Amino acid sequence: MRRSRRASTIGHLTYLVTERGKPYVVESFGNQFHDWCKDADLVGCSAHGIRKFDATEASENGATTHQLMAMFGWDNITQAELYTRKANQGKLARGGMHLLVGEQQERTADESVPLSSNARKSGTPRR
Repeated sequence: MRRSRRASTIGHLTYLVTERGKPYVVESFGNQFHDWCKDADLVGCSAHGIRKFDATEASENGATTHQLMAMFGWDNITQAELYTRKANQGKLARGGMHLLVGEQQERTADESVPLSSNARKSGTPRR
C-alpha cells in the first residue's frame, strides 16, 4: 500500500483516477463503480452500499464517531452518529434482553411468562 501511494502522482488520499488521470468526482465514481460491478457480474453492488457496510461494520466493532469521520471523510458528526447510535442501540439491546425475564429461566414455547410481582391482576403496574 505504501509503495502504491508513493508511486502515485495524484496526491494525498487519491487512489483511483479517471482515464484522463484526474480524481473522480462523487457522481462519476459512483457510476464507474456500478459499471465495474456490472462487468464483474456483481448484481446489486454499489459504492454507497459498500461504504454503508464498512461504516456499519466499523461502528459495530467499536469505532467512535470521530474515527468514522476520519475514515470516511465526513466533515459533519451527524452521519457518524447515525452509525454509532445504531451500533450502540444494538449492543445495549442484546446486553439487556435477559432483563425482560429477570432471572434467566428456560421456557417452553407454550408456556406463559409470569406477571411481575408488582403487577395487579389487570396487569397494570402498582405504584
